[in-house]
Amino acid sequence: MAYLCMACETTGEVIHLFQRYQRIWYHMAPVCMETSHHTINFTWQSPAYVKAGQFVKETRLANDVAFTMMLVFMNSLIYPNTFKIKQMEFSTLRPNKLIFHERFFGCPVLFDRPINKLSYDEEVFNIKINQSYPDHVLKRILEKNADYLLSKYPQDISFNELLYRSIVNALQNNRCDIQYVAEQIGMSPRLLQHRLKSNGTSFSDKLNIIRKSLAFQYLEDKSLTINEISSLLAYHQQTSFNRAFKLWTGMNPLQWRNEHSSKP
Repeated sequence: MAYLCMACETTGEVIHLFQRYQRIWYHMAPVCMETSHHTINFTWQSPAYVKAGQFVKETRLANDVAFTMMLVFMNSLIYPNTFKIKQMEFSTLRPNKLIFHERFFGCPVLFDRPINKLSYDEEVFNIKINQSYPDHVLKRILEKNADYLLSKYPQDISFNELLYRSIVNALQNNRCDIQYVAEQIGMSPRLLQHRLKSNGTSFSDKLNIIRKSLAFQYLEDKSLTINEISSLLAYHQQTSFNRAFKLWTGMNPLQWRNEHSSKP
């Protein structure tokens, strides 16, 4: 990919390659590009497992590493010019020291946003690449190799990602039954159970993992009552939520909230 980018003439061509081969270099979620008022925005949704509270810190780290590498690489191609970012938005939690992000990327960096978004002024896509190697034969060979690699990557999200997304959506609609989730995925409940069993798990296991992760997130929000959290997790009664939470942690939800709110 690096040699292919070096065969480009402008930063816009490089970004086009990044978008074309995004599943090779950043296969976390599909990235969409849109233009609005001389600003180019790249947007993508966080994976469902992040929305369910899974691997939040790891995802933030993956974002940091991916876009740090991208910025450093782009700047190396156009030095002494710089590939300036207008604004960055991420749906993950805000880090303790935001100043490091803003200092490195040189732009406002926002967290806890509904969607992930990178914004650039249009003009930065017209910067000439230093020492461009416009060898069209070599470029075709490299593109052919990249297309071959791309063909080996899965076209769609994984089954686990689809299942996580479907369960989260079911809970948002106050549903927690396998029938509803299976319909969203497009298979019968029996086939879904069979596939989960072949992977050494079950629907109830997956449901509990997501409910538990979401419960911790909701309990940290003191504006939510225990009864409201119970409803958000699609429990018909608060006592059912209390029993489940005690099995997970050894204490009831209110005890957990009080204990963790007292920690610095």
